[in-house]
Amino acid sequence: MRLLKKIIEIFPERLKLYLLNSERFYFCWSLFSNYLAQQHPKYDSNKVDRSYSQTGEDLACKKFLPESYGNYVDVGCGQPVHGSNSNFLYRKGWDGVVIDPILNNLRLFKYLRPRDTFKRSLIGIKGSKSIFYEIIPYVYSTTNFDFAERWVSEGRKIKSQTSLNNESFGDIHPFAQPLEPSFLSIDIEGKEMECLASIDFVVYSPRVICIEEWQENILDGKSVIREFLVGKKYQLMDRTALSSIFVHDSYLAQFPGFLSKI
Repeated sequence: MRLLKKIIEIFPERLKLYLLNSERFYFCWSLFSNYLAQQHPKYDSNKVDRSYSQTGEDLACKKFLPESYGNYVDVGCGQPVHGSNSNFLYRKGWDGVVIDPILNNLRLFKYLRPRDTFKRSLIGIKGSKSIFYEIIPYVYSTTNFDFAERWVSEGRKIKSQTSLNNESFGDIHPFAQPLEPSFLSIDIEGKEMECLASIDFVVYSPRVICIEEWQENILDGKSVIREFLVGKKYQLMDRTALSSIFVHDSYLAQFPGFLSKI
C-alpha cells in the first residue's frame, strides 16, 4: 500500500482520487502485490528465514506444525499472502477455513488460495450485530469503534462502515484435537476475546493458537487472553511484536524439548 501511494503521488489530483477509490484498480493492485509477496517473501531480521506474516508469526509457529498436511482456521485472515499467518501452511499443502468481512479479500483468495473455504462474516456473539469499519489500509479494519477513532486520529481513512451479523465460532463446525496438525489464527482488532469465548474447546482444541495481543493489554506478563487460554491447557510459547503463540499441553508433553521463549 505504501508503494501504491508513492506511485499515485505522481498523478494529477483528480486521477489520484479515482484510483484510490476504484474497486477494480484496488483489486488489481492487491492481486499484483500479493503475487509478488508469494514469489519474494520478506526475510526475517537475521536474513535467514522468509516470512509472509506481519511480524514473523509464521516463523514462530512453524516448528510446532511440521506436517505436510493439516487444517487451519484463520479469523480475520486479511489478504491471502501479504501479512498472512496461514499462507506458509497453505504452501505446504494444508487448507482450511478463512474468515474476513472484506469483499476484496474474498476475491483475492479465489485467485491465489482456491483450496481454502472463505467465509465473509464476523465472529462474535451469535445473533448480535456489529458495525464493521473498513479502513485504508485494510489491515486496520475493525469492529471496535475506539480502534476506528484511533486510526482516524492517526491520519487513516474510513472507506466504509457496514452493519453485519455475527456468527459464533461453532457455526463453522470445525473439529480438531491438539495431537492433530491444526492451527488457529485470530486477528480481529480488539475482538479476539469474544471469538475465544465462542469456541467449544471440547470439540475444537487446535494444537497451536496465534492471537493478536497488544502490548498495552499485557500487565506484568498477564492478560485476560493469557489467563483464559492457560485455563484451556495452553502454554504461551512465543511472542512477536503484535501476537502471542500458544501451544496445547498435550502436544508439548510429547515433545519436552520445546521450551518457551517468554
